[in-house]
Order: sequence, then C-alpha cells, then structure tokens
Amino acid sequence: MASVLCFGELLWDRLPGGPRLGGAPANVAHHLAQLGVEARLASCVGEDEDGERALAQLREAGVDVTLVARSPRLPTGRVIVATDTPGAPRYHIEAPAAWDAILATAALLEAAAGADAIVYGTLAQRAAPSREALAAALDAAPGALRLCDLNLRPPFADPDVVRASLARATVLKLNEDELAALSRLLDLPAGDALPGHLREGFALRRIYVTRGSGGASAFDGEGRTDRPTPPVAVADSVGAGDAFTSALLFGELAGREAGRILEDACALGAFVASRAGAMPAWPAALRARL
Repeated sequence: MASVLCFGELLWDRLPGGPRLGGAPANVAHHLAQLGVEARLASCVGEDEDGERALAQLREAGVDVTLVARSPRLPTGRVIVATDTPGAPRYHIEAPAAWDAILATAALLEAAAGADAIVYGTLAQRAAPSREALAAALDAAPGALRLCDLNLRPPFADPDVVRASLARATVLKLNEDELAALSRLLDLPAGDALPGHLREGFALRRIYVTRGSGGASAFDGEGRTDRPTPPVAVADSVGAGDAFTSALLFGELAGREAGRILEDACALGAFVASRAGAMPAWPAALRARL
C-alpha cells in the first residue's frame, strides 16, 4: 500500500447549504483513503468543537490524523464560500487559524521520510511556522514524489513562496487561472509556452493543468496530452480540483500513462462537482473504475 503525506490546511467551508469539512490537503487525503492509499494528514486544529468534529469525520473516512496537532490558542480554520457563480466559488479565508501553526515535529519528519509521496500547496505556507515545517518535511523526503497542488488564494499568493514550492516539486498541478497568474507573479511568458518554461525552469517532470468543464492537460517530456471532462450538472465545484489531484497522484504512483491519469482524474473531479461539498460519498461504480 502506498503511503502519502498530505500537508496543510484542515478547515470548515461555510457554504450556503451549511458547513462542510474541507481544506485542499484534507480533501486529497479523504479521496486517497477511498482509493486504499495510506493517507496521512499533517495539519493543526483548535481545541474546539470544530476541531473535534473535523478529526472525527476524517477518522471515519480512513484518514490517519495522528499528525494533526491541537492548538490551545488558535481556532480551527474556517472559510466563507460563495457559490453564486456556477463553477467559480469565491473564498474568504479567515486568519489566523490553527493550520498556520503546523510544526516540524520528529513525528512529522519521520512520516515524511517514509512517504512515497508528499502533497502540498502554497496557501498553507502563508505563516512562517507552517512554511518552515513543510520545508523540513520535504528535505526529509528527497526520494518521494513531491506534488505541488498550487492552490493560489489571494491575498496569500507570495512570489517567493511560489518559487520555493515549484523548486521543491517533481510534479505540478494547477488550474488555468493559476497558470495565467503564474506568468504575472514570476514574470514568465504567458500562453501555451508557459508550461514548457515552468518544466525547464523548475525541473518538473510533469505539469497538469485543469480547465473545469473544458477538460485537462498534461505536459511532460513526451509533449502534451488532453482529455475532456465528463458532462455533469454542477452542484458546486468546491473541492473538485482536489479530487482531480487525488486521482492523478494515485495514477502517478501506479505508473500509469498521462492519458489514463487524466481520464480518471477528470472523472473524479466531475463527480465531486456534481455533489455538494468537497468530500461526498463515492458510488461503487466510480470506486471500481479507479
């Protein structure tokens, strides 16, 4: 069984229909656990009811939460999500939050050293303690697949953090809006040439770009591969990108080719977009496909 360390935010998405557990790394860990992966989440929640409920829900889903610390002074994270524009949720991320205080404990570094892959993004690095803990974890795992799911969330998109995150990654996943933002943040050429510049400049083995209902692409040494997104009625797209990340990581660890990885990732992302919240229960047919 593959072992994956998911590093970063664990929080509650406050949606119009009520609170749903979320945070990109937590969403990824949830879906990986459904795929039979040993998914471990490194995060921090408050010593509050929100934290208790978050840990209980992840445990029930099969996620290892032994690396989720409890903060006596910071609350469990919350995000106010507006879904008035279909396919384009807007986020107000409350700060500070407990996930700003993830620490480089001996247990975290040991888990990183034994992981087959580490998944991380830029949002969880908005505060120095968590940023430094992630750097230490990545240093402890030089042989692991290091997947950066960019997760740019203004006003926390810091160019230095982005550069450092890309420099440590072996695989990058981002959406089309983030790709355009990178050209501005890093002063790189925009358009179709940008994935090639990123691959060469940061020694990335493969880049995945998602386009919502427009499908997704993979860029690697073999060129470009495109696949469509299955048509669905969108309930809300919160967490759909994280579901895509989970399936692509599962495929990468299994050694699958880019086209198959894209097909599976688009299918899982579309399913999550068709349901409310980032962690819906999976139907048996979807589980069998992946």
